[in-house]
Amino acid sequence: MVPVIAGTFIVYLILSGRIIMTCRKAAYAMIISVVFLITCVPLVGDNLIKGDDTVIHLIRLEGLKAGYLSGQLPVKVEPVINGGYGYAFSTYYGSLFYNIPAIFRLMGFTMQNAYKLFVVLVNLATVIVSYYSFRVIFKRAELALVAAIMYSMSLLRLVDLYQRGAVGEFTALIFLPLIVAGLWKIYAVPVDDKNYSRLWIMPVIGYFGVIESHVLSTEIFGLFTVLACLMLFKKTFRKQTFFVLLKVVLISIVLNIGYLLPFIESYMLEDTYIRSGQSNSCLLYTSPSPRDCS
Repeated sequence: MVPVIAGTFIVYLILSGRIIMTCRKAAYAMIISVVFLITCVPLVGDNLIKGDDTVIHLIRLEGLKAGYLSGQLPVKVEPVINGGYGYAFSTYYGSLFYNIPAIFRLMGFTMQNAYKLFVVLVNLATVIVSYYSFRVIFKRAELALVAAIMYSMSLLRLVDLYQRGAVGEFTALIFLPLIVAGLWKIYAVPVDDKNYSRLWIMPVIGYFGVIESHVLSTEIFGLFTVLACLMLFKKTFRKQTFFVLLKVVLISIVLNIGYLLPFIESYMLEDTYIRSGQSNSCLLYTSPSPRDCS
């Protein structure tokens, strides 16, 4: 369904003259489409590959659906988890993009098909975003294409998708190329460029997506960003560059305040398993069982 919709939209853009299609562009589009389809091959069939965290995220999916049906907007406590007592999964784990399969569930999709369709959308977004980001960096379409293929089909990403079932991590990987490309422009573009003051936009989009997807990825990407800024300290502390980086930090915080504030408040003021270091995996079940939800 997704390839059909995307293909129809692209055909519309071509026929309307908004995209001028050449033989080279057609070849690149074909290659990108093939890469996208290859990354989706494990989703073909009636069964769902059970990764390390797949069941947890399916339970989380049912929790989001139940949260909306109970009147929450946005959902911060999934009411069906923990035997019906509820569990604050979405308070600690960014769920903005995982609301997409929850909406599919509300539309009547089965749990399995909603999850599979979400993975398809993630694969499509990863291929497109990575190609665009690497095109910004390399300035050459052929190099961007090779880099996008290597990134989209990297072993790490495929393991996250199908062996680990790491929803937050493979969602965050959509946005990593935007962060890299955005920071590259901040340090590579001359500060006297007329558009330099607006170079915060791309990295902000990247950090917004990562923060709303996966806490651990946010910490890792944030740490490497700080290290990169320190290594390039001579450029970092130029007036124009410093203010652009400051915009990235402040705007990213403001845009994610709806997730960050409840997270920090709950973490600091409440007694939770995450602070004690104990495991609470035995509590992560639904009422009814997820196998009964269809």
